[in-house]
Amino acid sequence: MGAMHHKDAGATDLDEKRWAAIDKTRREIAQDFSKKKSLLTKLSDALDAGKYGEASKLSLEAFKKMSQLEAAYAQYQKNLFMW
Repeated sequence: MGAMHHKDAGATDLDEKRWAAIDKTRREIAQDFSKKKSLLTKLSDALDAGKYGEASKLSLEAFKKMSQLEAAYAQYQKNLFMW
């Protein structure tokens, strides 16, 4: 993905809403928390444990979320005026 979100870049309330959704999705995909593992960590754990059926399902879910993330970011970026 290209540029990250900057509040001082002329973002509107719609941009802020879209960014919040983008940020939530990217954290679900790749950021672990003390009480919740990310999708990629779950995938890695499943592979390490030899749970290939579970890993396959997690892999498909990860690809779907990443595709959604790319589309959402493209839509978000189109609304920003970057002069």
